Amino acid sequence: MIPFCDFLSATFARSDDAAVLSQLVPVIDAAGGYLDSAAVGASLYRVDLGTIRAALSHGVFSVGVSGVALSVLRQTGLVGDFLAAMGGFPHRVTGLHATLDIPNDAGPVVAAVAAQGRRGLIALSRKAVAAADVVTYLGLDAFGALSGSVYVGSPKAEVRATVYDKRKERMDKGFPDPGPLVRYELRCRSKVGATLRDAYDPERLFYHFCAPDLLTRPQGVQPWAAHGEGFALEKRTVFTPAELLSRRLAASGDVQRLLDLAAEVGPHGMDYLVSQLRKLAATRTPGQPQAAARPQAETSAVH
Repeated sequence: MIPFCDFLSATFARSDDAAVLSQLVPVIDAAGGYLDSAAVGASLYRVDLGTIRAALSHGVFSVGVSGVALSVLRQTGLVGDFLAAMGGFPHRVTGLHATLDIPNDAGPVVAAVAAQGRRGLIALSRKAVAAADVVTYLGLDAFGALSGSVYVGSPKAEVRATVYDKRKERMDKGFPDPGPLVRYELRCRSKVGATLRDAYDPERLFYHFCAPDLLTRPQGVQPWAAHGEGFALEKRTVFTPAELLSRRLAASGDVQRLLDLAAEVGPHGMDYLVSQLRKLAATRTPGQPQAAARPQAETSAVH
């Protein structure tokens, strides 16, 4: 099992907002994402059930990417393009969650980590985490066993770890049983010095803080340093408008539904659909973003 980035946030100069979005949006399009809502200084994009939020706040331009959105970007081979687009501008990584899933029974693991932490035996940085900052939330799982989560570190700490029962979380939300699964999540804030390289490959960052007290560092994992060197990627993919259009059409559930409705209209349903698209196109300004009103979606998924 290899650690992956399950959340990322970064800030840019306020004046770079439009330029940053101009580079990110084609990648979002290529991943099958869409603009869900837009207001003055704020935009919400959806990528499958994940979200990418962009907003002007506190004198900066911020971008936050959910774990599900990052998962889709990885699955579509576009996470490197997305991070490279962000890296083309001066920025600061303000939040990064490095996560590892292990297919084990989580209940005993959570209990052991909680006991270890309350004895002052877990250090994520130079100092051991205070026992008062080791907090558990437990309940019965679908099989009648006691399980849940343990937080190691203050909510205000620059580095905080969470170990929890991912199986219980999924089943509590009505999702299918993924099997025994314990999740280790390392949450880093801005002063840690994480970079986009760590978002692309968080293994070194993850074990720098989680080993040796939470997990054993695997052989061959290199040391990590704050504000480390950049990372080299293959040349960014440049999609033509036609390619983006094709990818968006293929990925859109709305398009599939429209085609179904056109079939229900009858023999001339496709012609009617095309006429409605032409009418819609005539009412908008080319290049002007149009946000669709969409229902709130579930944003949690097993990776």
